[in-house]
Formats: sequence, C-alpha cells, structure tokens
Amino acid sequence: MAKRPERSENSRRRRHKRRVINRKRLLLSIFLVLIGGELVFVLLTSPTFAVKKIIVAENKTVSDGEVLRVLKIPRRANIFRVDKVAALREVRRNPVVENASMRRRIPSTLIVTITERQPIFTLESSGRLYEIDASGIPFRQDKALNQKLPVVSCGVPKRIVLGRSINDATFAAARECLLLVQAKKVFSGITITVDQKPEMCLNIRDDFQVKLGKPEQLARKLDIAEQVILQTPEFRKRGAYIDVTCPEAPAYKLKD
Repeated sequence: MAKRPERSENSRRRRHKRRVINRKRLLLSIFLVLIGGELVFVLLTSPTFAVKKIIVAENKTVSDGEVLRVLKIPRRANIFRVDKVAALREVRRNPVVENASMRRRIPSTLIVTITERQPIFTLESSGRLYEIDASGIPFRQDKALNQKLPVVSCGVPKRIVLGRSINDATFAAARECLLLVQAKKVFSGITITVDQKPEMCLNIRDDFQVKLGKPEQLARKLDIAEQVILQTPEFRKRGAYIDVTCPEAPAYKLKD
C-alpha cells in the first residue's frame, strides 16, 4: 500500500512531460507555418520570379510569334501564378497544334513545347486540298498537291473544319483503304478516288488501277490484288488494271 503515492507521482510526471512535448510540437508547427507563409509570400511577390523569358520549343511551322501572341501571359507576371492550362488553351486551338505543354525554369523562364500534327495523306474534296494527320483530322489547307503524300479524292458533303474530325462514312472508308494499302509493299504513289455511287478506285502512279467497287471487304480485295501483282511477273510493266469489285471473280488486264 505504501507504493501508491510513488506511482501517482510518476503518472503526474509523465502527464506533465507529454504536455511539454505537445506544447513544443505546437510551437514548432506554428513556426513552420509562419516560415512557409513567408516563403510563399516571397515566391509570389518577389521580382526575382517575374517571367522574363518565354522559350517556344520543337515548333516547325507554327511561328514563335504566333505562340507568344496567343499565350497572353501578362508582362512580368509571377512565374508561379501563371495558369498553364488557361495559357495553353488558345495555343491548342491552332489546328496545326496536336499538343502543347509548359514547364517552369526557375527563377524566370517558361518553356512551351509544341507538338505539331504530321500529314499522312492529302484529302481532295470539292476542289480543295487538306492535309490529314494519323487521326484523320484535317489541319492545314494547301494550294497544290504535295507529291510526297498519297491522295484521297472524295466528296465530303459537310463543311470541313480544320482541327476537327470528319464525320463522313465515305471519307472513313477511303481512309481505311489507304491504311490497308500503306501496309502492303507492292503499292506506291497512291491515289484513292471515290465517286458519287460510291465506288472506290486505287490508282498507282497512273501506271495501273485497282477497281475496288463498293467499300466492302477492302482487306480481302487488296489481298487479291496483291497476289495478282506478285504472281504475274509481267503485270508490273504491262498492267492496266485489276478488277476486284467482285472478289469471288477477280480479273485483270495487261496493256497492249
């Protein structure tokens, strides 16, 4: 029974020690908050962190000036206050721009990286020429054909808007055909035409044609055309056309 006062005293000491530790932790937390607040204040107000330079990188056809103009970053804006999402929104509206990103180089430089769309073919529609990227999006209008690109010629009834997908079944079928053709080694210098019926024709550098007919069973029809070319040695020099409009009864003709 004599030990109870000693235990009570030890308990009081432990409670006092915990209170002291908790007060120290609280004071330290307040100190850190004050220091952090002061640091944030300095970062957001110091002239050291005012934007002095903006670098535009990896752009090839979109000019630096055009990017800087639409960024609309205020002169001497604080580098930490720049809203990157809002600043890049207008940059991305350019149909040539596939993506744009921004990073900070402390203390005062912003770097804007531009990813431009790359053309994989030219669309000829209603007398106009459009460069189309791998996603099927038109992003630039041309005045003359680019001889390095394959051509898809088809009438798109709806208005074509640069930077927006073309929602048209005929265009989609022609694009599918082009992708299938490009996967094969026997075709080069490609022009795909779709008439009003619609029926599809593949022209190879004006040397010969592949008559595809309705845009159905395209993979099968192109496989048959490929076999004709590979298994008929004289076709490469004298071929006039391959007709696979009816894949069950294909035909071909040599030039006289």
